[in-house]
Amino acid sequence: MNASCVRPSFVSHSDRGGGARRSSRGEPEPPSPNSRAAKTAAQRDEVRARVRDNILFKDLDAAPLEELVDAAFEVSYPAGAVVIEQGDEGDNFYVVADGVADAAVRGKIAGDAPTTVQVLEPGASFGELSLMYNSPRAATVTARTACRLWALDRETFRDIACVSSQRTRKTREGFLERVPVLSALTAAERSRVADAIETKSFARGDAVVSQGEDGDAFYIVERGQAAAAREGVDARERDVEVKRYVPGDYFGELALLTEKRRAATVRAVSDVLVCAVVSRATFTRLMGSCETIMKRNIESYKEIMMTLGGVGSA
Repeated sequence: MNASCVRPSFVSHSDRGGGARRSSRGEPEPPSPNSRAAKTAAQRDEVRARVRDNILFKDLDAAPLEELVDAAFEVSYPAGAVVIEQGDEGDNFYVVADGVADAAVRGKIAGDAPTTVQVLEPGASFGELSLMYNSPRAATVTARTACRLWALDRETFRDIACVSSQRTRKTREGFLERVPVLSALTAAERSRVADAIETKSFARGDAVVSQGEDGDAFYIVERGQAAAAREGVDARERDVEVKRYVPGDYFGELALLTEKRRAATVRAVSDVLVCAVVSRATFTRLMGSCETIMKRNIESYKEIMMTLGGVGSA
């Protein structure tokens, strides 16, 4: 079962008195269900916009998205205040509305200064891993300036993240079913591969794969666009675009079969490109040899082996 769908055990919450109600771990508690929807239209729009930036929630249907908006509650911290502490259990998921915060991890040796690992600006989110996997906070987040945050309590976050992750899995299973190299997988096998997919993001102009490098993974475009181009014969010739990729398209799938060098360079041509990634190492660990699986469908296997004799996929 996907880790985000495992229901955690809950501790009782206590009111420490003064200001917002806080849990026994020090994080703010959500308001009562009857007051959750008390937001202005502008506030609801802000919450929607902010959570859409998180990969977990970008594909939510209208109903669970509105449930999330209803449940979100606003909290504020002055500069220097600690929002979450490394090693603590987590109560909430957070999205920065205004202000700047720093995420830092402790040094491995006692006395070492903490290392800042991320600067959290408006739109950034944090705290999801502790809630999804029921694990301690991996970093301490401290408000660098006065901060206003939108928070989502553990139970609501996990319920909605579970729905979202199941939807994402189904979408990815559909993508995998269309890849000829993987056409012989059973539904259960596709599900296992879908659960192991990693997500990578690229900015406009970033190279996803480069012509001539060894192939070790294949990519499915989930958001944005990418373009494949072949380098000119010499420095005087311009690179030639040979293919454009949009959401649902894939490239590099032959890397599951061979270490053949990439035939083209693929770059992000949108402001943000998000790809689902399956490495050959991960696939082999889960499923064994891709070639063995393909031989279940001998005609497809022969066709793809002929492709390997030609240019192949990027």
